[in-house]
Amino acid sequence: MAQVTTTAKNFEIFSRIQPHEYLRRFLDQEVRPDGRLLDQFRNTLITAGAISTTNASAMVRLGGTTVVCGIKAEVCEPKVEKPDEVTLPKAELSSAMTVEADASEQSQPIQLNRFPVSSTFCLFNHPSGLLSDPNDTEENLAKETMTVVMDSEGSLCRVYKNGGVAMQADMLRTCFGRAKKRTEEVRVLIEQAINK
Repeated sequence: MAQVTTTAKNFEIFSRIQPHEYLRRFLDQEVRPDGRLLDQFRNTLITAGAISTTNASAMVRLGGTTVVCGIKAEVCEPKVEKPDEVTLPKAELSSAMTVEADASEQSQPIQLNRFPVSSTFCLFNHPSGLLSDPNDTEENLAKETMTVVMDSEGSLCRVYKNGGVAMQADMLRTCFGRAKKRTEEVRVLIEQAINK
């Protein structure tokens, strides 16, 4: 028992003193320190109706992160001159949230028929260095990161790349393929949560 504890402590110390080397040793084995494969996203769980005192709610878990959202609806009468437009009479957000809005801008309706899914990737100077869904440590050690946003139809909405140099075409195709697969997985999870 003491040997296992000592070994675990040594790994923890090594990961803090030499984080790049620590990660490289895992990449050599084509696995990550948290046990995931290089192209594997964290486990995702979506639960609809998580808060019984709201009109609608959801809880989403992504690995060790949990987000809960609750919505209470308030009925309001549409304006006589614009009967097809509905406004939000009141919104309350957590103090941890920041909202920036320009009241002088023309309001536009939101279409909810397709939804975007964001997938992040990071690249290391290593032959097996493309990781899907990096955790905070991996992202901080990466030489570059890229976020791909696709909608539920598989259409590319946005690509954002940070750091490094121009990415090779085959690497881009790999990221797009993984993002498309992840978008479909999330779409299925949402449908299952809604239909329960």
